[in-house]
Amino acid sequence: MLRRRFIQVIPAAWVAVRTRIASLAAVAVATRGGQALAQARGNSASANGTNAAAEADWLKRSTGPGVLWAHDFRHDEEFRNFHRAAPTPYEKTRTAPPPMPYHASLVATPFGASRAIKSAARGTHLVRDVPAAKEGAVQIWHVADITAIEEPWDGEYRLLVAAKEHVWVQSRNVADSSITVRRTLSRAYKALQTTIGSGPQGRWIRPTACFPAGENGKPVPDEGLRNGTARKQRRWNADDPHMHTGFREGYFGHRSYWDPAHGDARFKDWTPRTGTRNETRVDAWEGDEFYLQFRAKISASRFDERSPTAKMIYIQNCTTSGQAQLFWTVGPKSKFTQVPRDWAHGPHGNMLLASTAYGDRTAIFGATLTMPPGGGVTTETKQWADGQEETIWLQAPDSFPNARVRSAAPSRIEGWHFPAEKWVTYLLHIKPGRDSVIQYANGKLARPAAELTYSEKPLETLHLEDVSGFPDVEGPGNYPYYVHSAKSSNPILHEHMRVVAIDRTAQTLTVERNAARDVVSHVNKTRIGWDAGATIAYGPYQGFPDKPKDRVAWPYGVSRDRRLQYDETTVEIFVAVEGETRYTKILGYDRYPWLFGDMKAEYLNYEYNPPGLNSIELSQYLNDYVGSGAVAPPSGEHDVQYTQAILSRNFIPVPLV
Repeated sequence: MLRRRFIQVIPAAWVAVRTRIASLAAVAVATRGGQALAQARGNSASANGTNAAAEADWLKRSTGPGVLWAHDFRHDEEFRNFHRAAPTPYEKTRTAPPPMPYHASLVATPFGASRAIKSAARGTHLVRDVPAAKEGAVQIWHVADITAIEEPWDGEYRLLVAAKEHVWVQSRNVADSSITVRRTLSRAYKALQTTIGSGPQGRWIRPTACFPAGENGKPVPDEGLRNGTARKQRRWNADDPHMHTGFREGYFGHRSYWDPAHGDARFKDWTPRTGTRNETRVDAWEGDEFYLQFRAKISASRFDERSPTAKMIYIQNCTTSGQAQLFWTVGPKSKFTQVPRDWAHGPHGNMLLASTAYGDRTAIFGATLTMPPGGGVTTETKQWADGQEETIWLQAPDSFPNARVRSAAPSRIEGWHFPAEKWVTYLLHIKPGRDSVIQYANGKLARPAAELTYSEKPLETLHLEDVSGFPDVEGPGNYPYYVHSAKSSNPILHEHMRVVAIDRTAQTLTVERNAARDVVSHVNKTRIGWDAGATIAYGPYQGFPDKPKDRVAWPYGVSRDRRLQYDETTVEIFVAVEGETRYTKILGYDRYPWLFGDMKAEYLNYEYNPPGLNSIELSQYLNDYVGSGAVAPPSGEHDVQYTQAILSRNFIPVPLV
């Protein structure tokens, strides 16, 4: 059952915590990828003199029932061990240990000894024109704010210029506010109009698995190993630069995929279909649902109208972003939304809207997660008293009844927006369902199909060798769908057919021939027929089942179907702004369709990962690269700070401090 708008935190007696707090802040020696990890060199923040109530509150939540792991970054290695450079701006690493990654640092918080990842984007602008130069040329550039440019710590490093070029910073001169750069392109740039800088280099990506002491960046094992909640101890080598891309276990997903008591458990042991790191991961799953709690503070400058929107959180896979990712973005407020009249949290940015990868333009299903699901997936509509049809709510209607999109909205959408400069506790509850895409189906013709002029659309009964894999046409939730066919009597053509009936006893499909055409007009009168043995296919094929080299993309005919097999994924999101002692529900729905697969718009493509999720990413992610979708660096600085991340099998209460 989904929780209502407010969840009251019931106070409980405090327990003795002195010994456990001391253990969290102790100077310890643990293993890090097989090497000694000395905490005594100042890599741990001391709990001495910190707020005892904050420490007790953190300890209570981070060791509560069902907790798998918790990080408050009092140890540098909690960040370093799971930082994934993407790629590092530094060409070489000659010092050990290296400093924190560029524009990512650990900073103090008001919460006892807990520290936060400060994930920042920083930049400035040119104050003098820059002439074009050959690739590899060295130039001196003058900038408005030299403090926005880091001193190279270990050789040159890379910055982005106007989303058009990366330059390698070799040195800086504070006296005349200049930097020496090595060019990679030959463009000229105008003063005042050109920004230079970057977002955070790399991201904190934490697998959902549990690791032993040292490997998790802490002097004690993950809580799930201490309390017996974890299904299995897994291993993490922070010194392996390919650890994230190769980590393919510790998944959360539908129980039928991995528990023989609830299904065929076809993915219980996972073998990636890749050329390397493809050994079988025995018992690769950690569970079927989880709660994630973290605290974050967003700088006011993050919401400046000139600041590009950036992703704030990902829940996805360590290897790839994939089709199943859940995320939300932060940035300037939209002119189409507003906060409620009783908003008490001051300046703010955009409205919290959760999305998945199938909201991207490269895919066909869904968009922002709404209640009920919208974005083109067939859903029932509701009517208002004035006769208008309700389409979707963008946030939970029992919390924000005006967070809705109507057929003719008279006013802006009203809901919860990200407050500036305030610590907010976020709680997510995720229970993945099965992959919603209809499974593959194909059969071969047992008899030839008539040769017809391509533009004709007669009904014809096709006799197949086997129709058992094809979905029903009649019944609740079903309707005619499209199949497509392989090489025909005319070698340059293929055909889409609309299925209107299926007879499983007679092994026949009744189809409307030539129901969808993707050929140019000059072949409209071409005749096309099918020999016995030709493949008729339904499902996400770009080519056909007998062509394994073809990528597994959704074909034109099937994309018009928009049929979903399962709508059973649960997503709940709650927030509590600093000072609040109960959650406000932002989203809560237990019948989302969900699409899995390792590449966006490529469905049922389980190459690196099975249909599950196995990583949490807490970092700003700006498209600070050169290419399609790239955004220019900011002319100032903005950041998001993250702390006190907890992964649990159970609900996690609101922090009391």
